[in-house]
Amino acid sequence: MSRDKVLEDLEKEVAEALTAASEDFPRIFEDQRRAYGKQCLGKLRLVTRSSHRVFRYLGKGDVVEAQEEFAYCQRYYGELIASLEALPQLIAAEIANDAGQELTEAAMGIVFYPVLVGEKELSEVALPSCKDLNTTPQAWLAGVADFSSEISKLAEQIRARLVRRGLAKISERSLGDRLLAITDGIQKYFDRYDESYPKILNASNRRFQGYHAKERLVGGSAAWAAKMLNDINDDESLYNKENEE
Repeated sequence: MSRDKVLEDLEKEVAEALTAASEDFPRIFEDQRRAYGKQCLGKLRLVTRSSHRVFRYLGKGDVVEAQEEFAYCQRYYGELIASLEALPQLIAAEIANDAGQELTEAAMGIVFYPVLVGEKELSEVALPSCKDLNTTPQAWLAGVADFSSEISKLAEQIRARLVRRGLAKISERSLGDRLLAITDGIQKYFDRYDESYPKILNASNRRFQGYHAKERLVGGSAAWAAKMLNDINDDESLYNKENEE
């Protein structure tokens, strides 16, 4: 039997052996795909939509509607978390992190609104923790970070729709001062983490892990194998040439 035939048969046997060892994978992946698309992504969109609506209502000064929308956001988030059991842990963690981030962002909007417009001082409100919201610490931090940018847009909406029309007691200057104090406070808070826990806050202590990252290694390994064979062919050619001489 020729060398090429032996290698061809080995290649086929390897593929067949891997297929036999993973015969349940198509069914498992199809079940997970359906759960991911029909349940999880749908609930995640609802959480995100409700989070955005919270800020839309706050920008209009409609606190009651904002609170009602936040209640919907919490309900959708709870339903989403309950539906994640059908997914692989890594994917479930990613979706939960995205949803928890949106939930935290909306929660901070509800809590900080009266502080921003001067109706209350921060000592008079209670900031929800990650335990209160049932999120991971990483999702909570990301939500606070998102809120720090969203509150600037919110302040501009309040300024244009409420302050300039005389519908809010706070002055433009006071609104701007409070906005700056809140955002500077958030930045001061984050400064303590930036240099100490970058990998932990990223929810991973290793880079380039997971299926998609590893998939690239297959192509690299194939290229390396081809290079090795070329080197072997070159060595054999050189050896044969030297023997002929």
